[in-house]
Amino acid sequence: MGGQEIMVRFHHHQLKSELLDENAVKTFQTQWNIYRKLVDNNYLSHREAYGILHSILNDKINRPFSIMDLACGDAHNTIECLRGTKVNHYIGIDLSEAALKLAEQAVDSLSCTVELEEADFVNFEEVLDQPVDVIWIGLSLHHLSVTDKARFMAKARNALNNGGLFLIYEPTGLEDEDRLGYVKRFEQINEKLWTALTPVEWNAIIKHVSNCDIPETVSTWVKLGREAGFIHCQEMFHDPTGLYSLFLYQK
Repeated sequence: MGGQEIMVRFHHHQLKSELLDENAVKTFQTQWNIYRKLVDNNYLSHREAYGILHSILNDKINRPFSIMDLACGDAHNTIECLRGTKVNHYIGIDLSEAALKLAEQAVDSLSCTVELEEADFVNFEEVLDQPVDVIWIGLSLHHLSVTDKARFMAKARNALNNGGLFLIYEPTGLEDEDRLGYVKRFEQINEKLWTALTPVEWNAIIKHVSNCDIPETVSTWVKLGREAGFIHCQEMFHDPTGLYSLFLYQK
């Protein structure tokens, strides 16, 4: 892709955060195969969400841009959606060394400067040298309480250049729905749809959602953005199951 030299900086940072749910991190690291099943079968509408992300990056940014991919995992989906964009600097941050080893392979297809950081996404500012144009986080921010989400989103805004974009794809509850109601709805909808999972894998998913997921309503996600100081806050995609939404926030 253009023959541009690729520089990969692979760092290890011993960071700890009281905000991040350690159980959620452990679940992600030890059940990677389950997560890949969810992605490969598009059970979480990854294809649609990353398609929207790709369109936003192309439609709203007409110059070279930097992007920070938080809780990037193996980075495969993000790297795919960056194809055909003007990205010139990619920063991937994840707490899992194993996932970053996979990401190191995925970024080979990028013709831009690449940094991979082993770090807690909540403390991204510890490894960020300068503001970026785009921050993306998918299906990770919901592990934080609403108070910690607010604190995190304010930090994200401060880490962006003027006019920068903060994009998230996260669980979304109904306006009159509490956390328990969301879990019940999740189970009712997905138990019949996620046929590729074994009973043991399905039970692990339900346990994770019940113990770790803290969804917010659309109005709360928008309110959090406004309170963080973003000038534009908008839901850009609502997945067919009604369980997840993609939001765009602009500084």
